[in-house]
Amino acid sequence: MGKQYRWGTAAGALFFVLGAAGCSSSEETKPGATPPTPTYSEDVAPLLDAHCTTCHQEGGIAPVAFTDYATVKKYAGDIADKTTAREMPPMPVNNDGSCNTYSNARWLTSEEIQTFAAWAKGGAPAGDADVERQPPDPPPTLEDPDAIVDIGTDYTPDASLGQDDYRCFVVDAPTDEAEFVTEYQMIPGDSRVVHHVIVYQPATEQAVTDAEALDAASDGAGYTCFGSAGVEASPLALWAPGAGSIAFPKGTGVKLAAGRKLIVQIHYNLENGVYPDRTRVALRYAKEPVITGQYWAAVNDQFVVPPGREHVEASATNGFDQPASFKVHGALPHMHTLGRTLHVSAEGKTSQCLVDVDRWDFHWQNAWWYDTPLALKDVAALNITCGFDTRSRTESVRWGDSTTDEMCISYFYVTTSDMPDPVVSCDDTENPLFGSCFEDFLAGCYEPDLGGMCSVSGGTTLEWSDGSKIMLAGDAVGFYGPGDEEPCIGIAGDQTGVTLTRGDDALTYAQMGEQIVVGCPDGSTVNATGFQLQEYGICRGLACPQ
Repeated sequence: MGKQYRWGTAAGALFFVLGAAGCSSSEETKPGATPPTPTYSEDVAPLLDAHCTTCHQEGGIAPVAFTDYATVKKYAGDIADKTTAREMPPMPVNNDGSCNTYSNARWLTSEEIQTFAAWAKGGAPAGDADVERQPPDPPPTLEDPDAIVDIGTDYTPDASLGQDDYRCFVVDAPTDEAEFVTEYQMIPGDSRVVHHVIVYQPATEQAVTDAEALDAASDGAGYTCFGSAGVEASPLALWAPGAGSIAFPKGTGVKLAAGRKLIVQIHYNLENGVYPDRTRVALRYAKEPVITGQYWAAVNDQFVVPPGREHVEASATNGFDQPASFKVHGALPHMHTLGRTLHVSAEGKTSQCLVDVDRWDFHWQNAWWYDTPLALKDVAALNITCGFDTRSRTESVRWGDSTTDEMCISYFYVTTSDMPDPVVSCDDTENPLFGSCFEDFLAGCYEPDLGGMCSVSGGTTLEWSDGSKIMLAGDAVGFYGPGDEEPCIGIAGDQTGVTLTRGDDALTYAQMGEQIVVGCPDGSTVNATGFQLQEYGICRGLACPQ
Protein backbone atom coordinates (compact mmCIF):
# COMPACT_ATOMS: atom_id res chain seq x y z
CA MET A 1 0.00 0.00 0.00
CA GLY A 2 1.46 3.37 -0.99
CA LYS A 3 1.91 6.09 1.61
CA GLN A 4 -0.38 9.15 1.48
CA TYR A 5 1.17 12.50 0.51
CA ARG A 6 -0.34 15.92 0.14
CA TRP A 7 -0.11 17.58 -3.21
CA GLY A 8 2.77 19.92 -4.00
CA THR A 9 3.49 22.33 -6.83
CA ALA A 10 6.70 23.35 -8.58
CA ALA A 11 7.57 25.96 -11.22
CA GLY A 12 9.53 25.41 -14.25
CA ALA A 13 9.10 24.25 -17.88
CA LEU A 14 10.69 22.26 -20.70
CA PHE A 15 9.46 21.07 -24.04
CA PHE A 16 10.91 19.88 -27.23
CA VAL A 17 10.14 20.30 -30.90
CA LEU A 18 11.91 17.39 -32.49
CA GLY A 19 9.66 16.70 -35.44
CA ALA A 20 9.91 13.18 -36.74
CA ALA A 21 8.62 11.73 -39.96
CA GLY A 22 9.56 8.49 -41.60
CA CYS A 23 9.64 7.32 -45.19
CA SER A 24 9.55 3.88 -46.68
CA SER A 25 9.96 2.35 -50.08
CA SER A 26 7.22 3.10 -52.56
CA GLU A 27 7.50 -0.33 -54.16
CA GLU A 28 4.37 -2.43 -53.94
CA THR A 29 4.51 -6.08 -52.97
CA LYS A 30 2.03 -8.53 -54.43
CA PRO A 31 0.18 -10.72 -51.90
CA GLY A 32 2.26 -13.77 -51.01
CA ALA A 33 5.45 -12.37 -52.58
CA THR A 34 8.66 -11.78 -50.65
CA PRO A 35 9.00 -8.07 -49.82
CA PRO A 36 11.95 -6.41 -51.56
CA THR A 37 14.99 -5.72 -49.40
CA PRO A 38 15.05 -2.09 -48.28
CA THR A 39 17.89 0.01 -49.60
CA TYR A 40 19.96 2.74 -48.03
CA SER A 41 19.15 5.56 -50.43
CA GLU A 42 15.42 4.93 -50.78
CA ASP A 43 14.46 3.60 -47.34
CA VAL A 44 17.14 3.89 -44.64
CA ALA A 45 18.64 7.34 -45.23
CA PRO A 46 15.26 9.13 -44.92
CA LEU A 47 14.64 7.39 -41.59
CA LEU A 48 18.09 8.31 -40.32
CA ASP A 49 17.59 11.95 -41.27
CA ALA A 50 14.18 12.07 -39.60
CA HIS A 51 15.17 10.36 -36.35
CA CYS A 52 18.93 10.10 -35.92
CA THR A 53 21.17 12.66 -37.60
CA THR A 54 20.30 15.51 -35.23
CA CYS A 55 22.78 13.73 -32.93
CA HIS A 56 24.66 11.43 -35.33
CA GLN A 57 26.42 14.13 -37.36
CA GLU A 58 29.87 15.66 -37.49
CA GLY A 59 30.35 17.79 -34.39
CA GLY A 60 27.28 16.27 -32.73
CA ILE A 61 27.02 14.55 -29.36
CA ALA A 62 26.80 11.04 -30.86
CA PRO A 63 30.12 9.21 -31.35
CA VAL A 64 29.56 8.43 -35.04
CA ALA A 65 27.98 10.36 -37.92
CA PHE A 66 25.26 8.58 -39.93
CA THR A 67 25.52 10.84 -42.95
CA ASP A 68 27.23 8.61 -45.52
CA TYR A 69 26.53 5.12 -46.80
CA ALA A 70 29.91 3.54 -46.01
CA THR A 71 29.69 4.44 -42.32
CA VAL A 72 26.05 3.49 -41.91
CA LYS A 73 26.60 0.12 -43.62
CA LYS A 74 29.34 -0.68 -41.09
CA TYR A 75 26.87 -0.12 -38.27
CA ALA A 76 23.85 -1.73 -39.95
CA GLY A 77 23.65 -4.59 -37.44
CA ASP A 78 24.00 -2.28 -34.45
CA ILE A 79 21.33 0.05 -35.82
CA ALA A 80 18.94 -2.88 -36.29
CA ASP A 81 19.61 -4.22 -32.78
CA LYS A 82 19.29 -0.86 -31.03
CA THR A 83 16.10 0.14 -32.82
CA THR A 84 14.50 -3.29 -32.31
CA ALA A 85 15.19 -2.97 -28.56
CA ARG A 86 13.89 0.62 -28.72
CA GLU A 87 17.11 1.85 -27.16
CA MET A 88 17.41 4.20 -30.12
CA PRO A 89 16.08 6.74 -30.82
CA PRO A 90 16.25 7.44 -27.07
CA MET A 91 12.77 7.75 -25.59
CA PRO A 92 12.07 6.10 -22.24
CA VAL A 93 8.35 6.98 -22.36
CA ASN A 94 5.90 4.65 -24.06
CA ASN A 95 4.39 6.28 -27.16
CA ASP A 96 2.33 3.36 -28.52
CA GLY A 97 -0.98 5.06 -27.66
CA SER A 98 -1.86 2.98 -24.60
CA CYS A 99 -1.01 5.97 -22.38
CA ASN A 100 -1.01 9.11 -24.56
CA THR A 101 1.12 10.04 -27.55
CA TYR A 102 3.62 12.88 -27.71
CA SER A 103 4.26 15.58 -30.27
CA ASN A 104 8.03 15.43 -29.69
CA ALA A 105 8.21 11.64 -29.58
CA ARG A 106 11.50 10.07 -30.63
CA TRP A 107 9.59 7.04 -31.76
CA LEU A 108 9.82 4.60 -34.66
CA THR A 109 6.77 2.73 -35.87
CA SER A 110 6.93 -1.06 -35.98
CA GLU A 111 7.21 -0.83 -39.77
CA GLU A 112 10.19 1.55 -39.54
CA ILE A 113 11.95 -0.74 -37.09
CA GLN A 114 11.36 -3.64 -39.46
CA THR A 115 12.88 -1.58 -42.30
CA PHE A 116 16.19 -1.27 -40.41
CA ALA A 117 16.13 -4.98 -39.49
CA ALA A 118 15.35 -6.14 -43.03
CA TRP A 119 18.00 -3.85 -44.50
CA ALA A 120 20.70 -5.19 -42.19
CA LYS A 121 19.62 -8.80 -42.73
CA GLY A 122 19.60 -8.27 -46.50
CA GLY A 123 23.23 -7.16 -46.59
CA ALA A 124 22.63 -3.41 -46.26
CA PRO A 125 22.33 -2.64 -50.02
CA ALA A 126 23.11 0.88 -51.19
CA GLY A 127 20.24 1.33 -53.64
CA ASP A 128 20.14 4.04 -56.28
CA ALA A 129 23.16 6.33 -55.85
CA ASP A 130 21.36 9.04 -57.86
CA VAL A 131 18.65 9.46 -55.22
CA GLU A 132 19.37 12.81 -53.62
CA ARG A 133 19.30 12.83 -49.85
CA GLN A 134 16.76 15.29 -48.46
CA PRO A 135 17.60 16.10 -44.83
CA PRO A 136 14.82 17.62 -42.71
CA ASP A 137 14.55 21.35 -42.20
CA PRO A 138 16.78 22.71 -39.43
CA PRO A 139 15.07 23.26 -36.08
CA PRO A 140 13.56 26.70 -35.44
CA THR A 141 15.60 29.45 -33.82
CA LEU A 142 14.60 32.15 -31.36
CA GLU A 143 15.18 35.50 -33.04
CA ASP A 144 15.74 38.69 -31.00
CA PRO A 145 15.38 37.12 -27.53
CA ASP A 146 14.48 39.30 -24.55
CA ALA A 147 17.31 37.93 -22.42
CA ILE A 148 20.40 35.72 -22.68
CA VAL A 149 21.43 33.53 -19.74
CA ASP A 150 25.18 32.83 -19.80
CA ILE A 151 27.04 30.37 -17.55
CA GLY A 152 29.70 33.07 -17.41
CA THR A 153 32.80 30.97 -18.00
CA ASP A 154 34.51 28.61 -20.43
CA TYR A 155 34.16 25.39 -18.48
CA THR A 156 36.30 22.35 -19.29
CA PRO A 157 34.56 19.16 -18.12
CA ASP A 158 36.33 17.11 -15.47
CA ALA A 159 37.65 13.94 -17.14
CA SER A 160 38.53 12.43 -13.73
CA LEU A 161 34.79 11.90 -13.11
CA GLY A 162 34.63 9.34 -15.92
CA GLN A 163 32.48 9.61 -19.02
CA ASP A 164 29.91 12.01 -17.52
CA ASP A 165 30.25 15.31 -15.69
CA TYR A 166 27.09 16.90 -14.23
CA ARG A 167 27.82 20.54 -13.43
CA CYS A 168 25.61 23.33 -12.06
CA PHE A 169 26.29 27.02 -12.62
CA VAL A 170 24.63 29.82 -10.64
CA VAL A 171 23.87 32.56 -13.19
CA ASP A 172 22.74 36.17 -12.93
CA ALA A 173 19.03 36.96 -12.83
CA PRO A 174 17.79 37.54 -16.40
CA THR A 175 15.21 40.14 -15.34
CA ASP A 176 14.65 42.74 -12.64
CA GLU A 177 10.88 42.44 -12.99
CA ALA A 178 8.57 39.45 -12.88
CA GLU A 179 8.09 38.04 -16.38
CA PHE A 180 6.46 35.07 -18.05
CA VAL A 181 8.72 32.93 -20.22
CA THR A 182 6.90 31.75 -23.33
CA GLU A 183 9.81 30.40 -25.42
CA TYR A 184 13.47 29.55 -25.02
CA GLN A 185 16.44 28.17 -26.89
CA MET A 186 19.56 26.48 -25.56
CA ILE A 187 22.77 27.43 -27.33
CA PRO A 188 25.43 24.83 -26.46
CA GLY A 189 29.00 26.10 -26.55
CA ASP A 190 30.33 22.81 -27.90
CA SER A 191 27.84 20.24 -29.14
CA ARG A 192 30.44 17.48 -28.93
CA VAL A 193 30.20 17.43 -25.12
CA VAL A 194 26.85 19.00 -24.17
CA HIS A 195 24.46 16.07 -23.70
CA HIS A 196 21.54 17.90 -22.16
CA VAL A 197 20.77 21.10 -20.22
CA ILE A 198 18.23 21.91 -17.51
CA VAL A 199 17.63 25.44 -16.26
CA TYR A 200 16.31 25.46 -12.68
CA GLN A 201 14.53 28.29 -10.92
CA PRO A 202 15.28 28.31 -7.16
CA ALA A 203 12.10 28.33 -5.08
CA THR A 204 13.32 31.08 -2.73
CA GLU A 205 16.19 33.49 -2.22
CA GLN A 206 17.45 31.12 0.47
CA ALA A 207 17.75 28.43 -2.19
CA VAL A 208 19.90 30.84 -4.22
CA THR A 209 22.11 31.38 -1.17
CA ASP A 210 22.40 27.62 -0.71
CA ALA A 211 23.43 27.14 -4.34
CA GLU A 212 26.01 29.91 -4.09
CA ALA A 213 27.43 28.19 -1.00
CA LEU A 214 27.79 24.94 -2.96
CA ASP A 215 29.51 26.87 -5.74
CA ALA A 216 31.91 28.58 -3.33
CA ALA A 217 32.80 25.26 -1.68
CA SER A 218 33.66 23.60 -5.01
CA ASP A 219 36.88 23.90 -6.97
CA GLY A 220 36.55 25.76 -10.24
CA ALA A 221 33.41 27.19 -11.77
CA GLY A 222 30.09 25.75 -10.65
CA TYR A 223 29.54 22.65 -8.53
CA THR A 224 28.86 18.97 -9.09
CA CYS A 225 25.13 18.22 -9.16
CA PHE A 226 23.83 14.76 -9.93
CA GLY A 227 20.13 14.30 -10.59
CA SER A 228 18.97 17.76 -9.47
CA ALA A 229 20.20 21.25 -8.66
CA GLY A 230 21.03 20.18 -5.10
CA VAL A 231 18.79 22.90 -3.63
CA GLU A 232 15.07 23.60 -3.53
CA ALA A 233 14.37 24.40 -7.17
CA SER A 234 12.19 23.34 -10.06
CA PRO A 235 12.83 23.03 -13.81
CA LEU A 236 12.22 26.08 -15.95
CA ALA A 237 13.62 24.91 -19.29
CA LEU A 238 15.23 21.77 -20.67
CA TRP A 239 17.14 20.93 -23.83
CA ALA A 240 18.40 17.81 -25.57
CA PRO A 241 20.30 17.56 -28.89
CA GLY A 242 18.19 18.23 -31.94
CA ALA A 243 15.85 20.75 -30.34
CA GLY A 244 15.75 24.30 -31.57
CA SER A 245 13.68 27.00 -29.93
CA ILE A 246 11.03 25.54 -27.65
CA ALA A 247 7.69 27.27 -27.10
CA PHE A 248 5.42 26.59 -24.18
CA PRO A 249 1.78 25.81 -25.02
CA LYS A 250 0.14 28.61 -26.96
CA GLY A 251 -1.19 31.31 -24.68
CA THR A 252 0.67 30.04 -21.61
CA GLY A 253 3.94 30.86 -19.90
CA VAL A 254 6.02 30.08 -16.83
CA LYS A 255 6.51 32.83 -14.26
CA LEU A 256 10.07 34.06 -13.83
CA ALA A 257 10.72 35.67 -10.46
CA ALA A 258 12.03 39.23 -10.41
CA GLY A 259 15.73 39.58 -9.72
CA ARG A 260 16.29 35.91 -8.91
CA LYS A 261 19.37 34.06 -10.05
CA LEU A 262 18.94 30.79 -11.94
CA ILE A 263 20.84 27.51 -11.93
CA VAL A 264 21.96 25.92 -15.20
CA GLN A 265 22.71 22.20 -14.95
CA ILE A 266 24.71 20.79 -17.86
CA HIS A 267 25.32 17.11 -18.49
CA TYR A 268 28.69 16.80 -20.23
CA ASN A 269 29.33 13.49 -21.98
CA LEU A 270 33.01 12.94 -22.76
CA GLU A 271 32.81 10.02 -25.18
CA ASN A 272 33.93 12.31 -28.00
CA GLY A 273 36.73 13.89 -25.96
CA VAL A 274 37.12 16.81 -23.55
CA TYR A 275 36.36 20.28 -24.92
CA PRO A 276 35.69 23.62 -23.18
CA ASP A 277 32.08 24.81 -23.25
CA ARG A 278 30.17 28.04 -22.62
CA THR A 279 26.49 27.29 -23.00
CA ARG A 280 23.91 30.08 -23.17
CA VAL A 281 20.12 30.18 -22.97
CA ALA A 282 17.90 32.63 -24.88
CA LEU A 283 14.55 33.60 -23.34
CA ARG A 284 11.39 35.13 -24.79
CA TYR A 285 8.97 36.95 -22.48
CA ALA A 286 5.22 37.34 -22.88
CA LYS A 287 4.13 40.56 -24.58
CA GLU A 288 0.52 40.20 -23.46
CA PRO A 289 -1.26 38.42 -20.58
CA VAL A 290 -0.86 34.65 -20.64
CA ILE A 291 -2.34 31.74 -18.75
CA THR A 292 -0.02 30.70 -15.93
CA GLY A 293 1.69 27.38 -16.58
CA GLN A 294 2.82 25.51 -13.49
CA TYR A 295 4.79 22.37 -12.80
CA TRP A 296 3.04 20.07 -10.36
CA ALA A 297 4.86 17.02 -9.06
CA ALA A 298 3.59 13.52 -8.36
CA VAL A 299 6.21 12.12 -6.00
CA ASN A 300 7.16 9.28 -3.70
CA ASP A 301 10.01 10.57 -1.54
CA GLN A 302 9.58 8.13 1.36
CA PHE A 303 10.32 4.80 -0.32
CA VAL A 304 12.83 2.26 0.94
CA VAL A 305 13.47 -0.58 -1.50
CA PRO A 306 15.58 -3.67 -0.73
CA PRO A 307 18.84 -4.52 -2.53
CA GLY A 308 19.44 -7.47 -4.81
CA ARG A 309 16.10 -7.37 -6.67
CA GLU A 310 15.72 -7.51 -10.44
CA HIS A 311 12.52 -5.48 -10.19
CA VAL A 312 11.02 -3.95 -7.06
CA GLU A 313 8.30 -1.31 -6.99
CA ALA A 314 7.34 1.54 -4.67
CA SER A 315 4.04 3.44 -4.82
CA ALA A 316 2.54 6.58 -3.31
CA THR A 317 -0.72 8.51 -3.50
CA ASN A 318 -0.56 12.29 -3.87
CA GLY A 319 -3.98 13.37 -2.64
CA PHE A 320 -5.83 16.64 -3.16
CA ASP A 321 -7.64 18.22 -0.21
CA GLN A 322 -10.69 18.50 -2.45
CA PRO A 323 -11.41 17.29 -6.01
CA ALA A 324 -9.44 19.34 -8.52
CA SER A 325 -9.98 20.14 -12.19
CA PHE A 326 -7.08 21.16 -14.43
CA LYS A 327 -5.50 20.65 -17.84
CA VAL A 328 -2.29 18.64 -18.27
CA HIS A 329 -0.08 19.43 -21.28
CA GLY A 330 3.01 17.28 -20.80
CA ALA A 331 5.12 15.17 -18.45
CA LEU A 332 8.70 15.14 -17.15
CA PRO A 333 9.41 11.85 -15.34
CA HIS A 334 12.60 11.53 -13.31
CA MET A 335 14.52 8.72 -11.62
CA HIS A 336 18.22 7.92 -11.21
CA THR A 337 20.30 5.04 -12.58
CA LEU A 338 18.44 2.16 -10.88
CA GLY A 339 15.08 3.31 -12.22
CA ARG A 340 13.42 1.09 -14.82
CA THR A 341 9.69 1.91 -14.89
CA LEU A 342 7.42 4.75 -13.78
CA HIS A 343 3.66 5.08 -14.05
CA VAL A 344 1.36 7.94 -12.98
CA SER A 345 -2.42 7.96 -13.13
CA ALA A 346 -5.03 10.54 -12.16
CA GLU A 347 -7.72 9.01 -9.97
CA GLY A 348 -11.27 10.27 -9.49
CA LYS A 349 -14.56 9.08 -10.85
CA THR A 350 -12.43 7.51 -13.57
CA SER A 351 -8.74 6.64 -13.91
CA GLN A 352 -6.58 8.42 -16.49
CA CYS A 353 -3.05 7.35 -17.37
CA LEU A 354 -0.76 10.40 -17.45
CA VAL A 355 2.63 8.87 -18.25
CA ASP A 356 4.04 5.37 -18.65
CA VAL A 357 7.81 4.87 -18.59
CA ASP A 358 8.69 1.35 -19.70
CA ARG A 359 12.48 1.64 -20.33
CA TRP A 360 13.91 4.39 -18.14
CA ASP A 361 17.39 5.67 -18.96
CA PHE A 362 18.78 8.39 -16.69
CA HIS A 363 20.90 9.81 -19.50
CA TRP A 364 17.92 10.39 -21.78
CA GLN A 365 15.46 12.24 -19.56
CA ASN A 366 13.29 14.75 -21.33
CA ALA A 367 10.00 16.61 -21.23
CA TRP A 368 7.31 14.85 -23.24
CA TRP A 369 4.55 16.95 -24.73
CA TYR A 370 1.08 15.46 -25.35
CA ASP A 371 -0.35 15.54 -28.86
CA THR A 372 -3.61 16.56 -27.17
CA PRO A 373 -3.75 18.12 -23.67
CA LEU A 374 -5.76 16.21 -21.08
CA ALA A 375 -8.67 18.10 -19.48
CA LEU A 376 -9.21 16.41 -16.12
CA LYS A 377 -12.15 16.98 -13.78
CA ASP A 378 -12.72 16.13 -10.13
CA VAL A 379 -9.35 14.47 -9.63
CA ALA A 380 -8.94 13.16 -6.08
CA ALA A 381 -5.31 12.03 -6.30
CA LEU A 382 -2.35 11.19 -8.49
CA ASN A 383 -0.90 7.73 -8.00
CA ILE A 384 2.76 7.12 -8.82
CA THR A 385 4.57 3.78 -8.99
CA CYS A 386 8.28 3.41 -9.74
CA GLY A 387 10.18 0.20 -10.47
CA PHE A 388 13.88 -0.27 -9.70
CA ASP A 389 16.61 -2.80 -10.47
CA THR A 390 18.65 -3.04 -7.25
CA ARG A 391 20.79 -6.08 -8.09
CA SER A 392 23.93 -3.89 -8.03
CA ARG A 393 23.30 -2.79 -4.43
CA THR A 394 23.96 -4.48 -1.09
CA GLU A 395 22.03 -1.98 1.03
CA SER A 396 18.51 -0.58 0.93
CA VAL A 397 17.92 2.30 -1.50
CA ARG A 398 16.18 5.55 -0.46
CA TRP A 399 15.24 8.93 -1.90
CA GLY A 400 18.13 11.36 -2.28
CA ASP A 401 20.31 13.52 -4.53
CA SER A 402 23.50 11.46 -4.59
CA THR A 403 24.58 8.84 -7.12
CA THR A 404 23.80 6.07 -4.62
CA ASP A 405 20.28 7.38 -3.97
CA GLU A 406 17.18 7.21 -6.11
CA MET A 407 14.17 9.34 -7.01
CA CYS A 408 10.57 8.64 -7.96
CA ILE A 409 8.92 11.78 -9.34
CA SER A 410 7.18 13.13 -12.40
CA TYR A 411 6.44 16.78 -13.06
CA PHE A 412 3.43 17.75 -15.13
CA TYR A 413 2.92 21.03 -16.96
CA VAL A 414 -0.52 22.15 -15.76
CA THR A 415 -2.90 25.04 -16.30
CA THR A 416 -5.82 25.60 -13.95
CA SER A 417 -7.67 28.20 -16.01
CA ASP A 418 -8.47 28.90 -19.63
CA MET A 419 -8.15 32.63 -19.05
CA PRO A 420 -5.06 34.77 -18.39
CA ASP A 421 -4.50 36.00 -14.85
CA PRO A 422 -5.85 39.46 -13.98
CA VAL A 423 -3.55 42.24 -15.14
CA VAL A 424 -2.27 43.91 -11.98
CA SER A 425 0.28 46.63 -11.43
CA CYS A 426 2.15 46.71 -8.15
CA ASP A 427 3.10 50.31 -8.98
CA ASP A 428 -0.50 51.43 -9.50
CA THR A 429 -0.44 55.01 -8.24
CA GLU A 430 -4.25 55.11 -8.34
CA ASN A 431 -4.55 52.27 -5.81
CA PRO A 432 -4.87 53.84 -2.34
CA LEU A 433 -3.98 50.60 -0.55
CA PHE A 434 -0.34 50.82 -1.62
CA GLY A 435 1.50 52.80 1.05
CA SER A 436 -1.54 52.72 3.36
CA CYS A 437 -1.89 51.53 6.96
CA PHE A 438 -2.33 48.03 5.52
CA GLU A 439 1.37 48.11 4.55
CA ASP A 440 2.47 49.13 8.04
CA PHE A 441 0.25 46.49 9.61
CA LEU A 442 1.78 43.64 7.61
CA ALA A 443 5.38 44.88 7.85
CA GLY A 444 7.68 42.61 9.82
CA CYS A 445 5.05 39.89 10.10
CA TYR A 446 3.72 38.86 6.73
CA GLU A 447 6.10 39.70 3.88
CA PRO A 448 6.32 36.50 1.79
CA ASP A 449 8.95 35.89 -0.87
CA LEU A 450 6.73 36.48 -3.90
CA GLY A 451 9.31 34.91 -6.20
CA GLY A 452 8.46 31.52 -4.73
CA MET A 453 5.42 29.32 -5.27
CA CYS A 454 2.01 29.90 -3.71
CA SER A 455 -0.64 27.26 -3.08
CA VAL A 456 -4.07 27.02 -1.47
CA SER A 457 -5.12 23.92 0.46
CA GLY A 458 -8.74 23.10 1.15
CA GLY A 459 -9.76 26.69 0.53
CA THR A 460 -8.60 27.53 4.07
CA THR A 461 -4.79 27.75 3.99
CA LEU A 462 -2.67 29.87 1.68
CA GLU A 463 1.06 29.11 1.87
CA TRP A 464 4.19 30.37 0.12
CA SER A 465 7.28 28.25 -0.42
CA ASP A 466 9.27 30.36 2.09
CA GLY A 467 6.88 29.24 4.87
CA SER A 468 4.72 32.37 5.03
CA LYS A 469 1.05 31.42 5.31
CA ILE A 470 -2.49 32.53 6.08
CA MET A 471 -4.74 30.10 7.94
CA LEU A 472 -8.48 30.68 7.93
CA ALA A 473 -9.57 27.58 9.87
CA GLY A 474 -8.43 25.64 12.91
CA ASP A 475 -7.34 26.65 16.39
CA ALA A 476 -4.76 29.24 15.33
CA VAL A 477 -6.11 31.24 12.41
CA GLY A 478 -4.04 34.15 11.29
CA PHE A 479 -0.96 35.32 9.40
CA TYR A 480 2.37 33.53 9.85
CA GLY A 481 5.88 34.52 8.86
CA PRO A 482 8.48 31.88 7.85
CA GLY A 483 9.07 29.51 10.76
CA ASP A 484 6.39 31.07 13.00
CA GLU A 485 4.65 28.57 15.28
CA GLU A 486 2.02 31.09 16.34
CA PRO A 487 0.28 33.70 14.17
CA CYS A 488 1.75 37.18 14.30
CA ILE A 489 -1.57 38.63 13.11
CA GLY A 490 -4.90 37.26 14.25
CA ILE A 491 -8.02 37.05 12.08
CA ALA A 492 -11.66 37.32 13.12
CA GLY A 493 -14.67 37.76 10.88
CA ASP A 494 -18.42 38.19 11.02
CA GLN A 495 -21.20 39.44 8.77
CA THR A 496 -19.91 43.01 8.97
CA GLY A 497 -16.37 42.32 7.78
CA VAL A 498 -12.93 41.13 8.87
CA THR A 499 -10.78 42.28 11.77
CA LEU A 500 -7.02 41.77 11.90
CA THR A 501 -5.29 42.11 15.26
CA ARG A 502 -1.62 42.60 16.03
CA GLY A 503 -0.84 43.21 19.66
CA ASP A 504 -3.09 46.05 20.79
CA ASP A 505 -3.67 47.30 17.23
CA ALA A 506 -6.57 46.33 15.00
CA LEU A 507 -7.29 46.81 11.30
CA THR A 508 -10.67 46.18 9.74
CA TYR A 509 -12.01 45.95 6.25
CA ALA A 510 -15.53 45.53 4.99
CA GLN A 511 -17.22 45.51 1.61
CA MET A 512 -19.99 47.97 0.87
CA GLY A 513 -21.33 47.27 -2.60
CA GLU A 514 -18.40 47.69 -4.98
CA GLN A 515 -16.35 49.55 -2.38
CA ILE A 516 -13.92 48.30 0.27
CA VAL A 517 -13.47 50.34 3.44
CA VAL A 518 -10.31 49.75 5.46
CA GLY A 519 -10.31 50.97 9.06
CA CYS A 520 -6.77 51.83 10.20
CA PRO A 521 -5.49 51.37 13.76
CA ASP A 522 -5.36 55.18 14.21
CA GLY A 523 -9.05 55.54 13.36
CA SER A 524 -8.63 56.80 9.79
CA THR A 525 -10.13 54.99 6.81
CA VAL A 526 -9.06 54.06 3.28
CA ASN A 527 -11.62 53.54 0.50
CA ALA A 528 -10.83 51.23 -2.42
CA THR A 529 -12.56 49.21 -5.12
CA GLY A 530 -12.87 45.44 -5.11
CA PHE A 531 -10.34 45.19 -7.95
CA GLN A 532 -7.90 47.41 -6.07
CA LEU A 533 -8.12 45.04 -3.09
CA GLN A 534 -7.54 42.10 -5.42
CA GLU A 535 -4.58 43.89 -7.01
CA TYR A 536 -3.15 44.73 -3.60
CA GLY A 537 -3.66 41.15 -2.40
CA ILE A 538 -1.74 39.67 -5.35
CA CYS A 539 1.08 42.20 -4.99
CA ARG A 540 1.45 41.61 -1.24
CA GLY A 541 0.98 37.85 -1.20
CA LEU A 542 -2.51 37.86 0.31
CA ALA A 543 -3.67 35.83 -2.70
CA CYS A 544 -1.94 33.44 -5.05
CA PRO A 545 -1.26 35.01 -8.46
CA GLN A 546 -2.64 31.97 -10.31
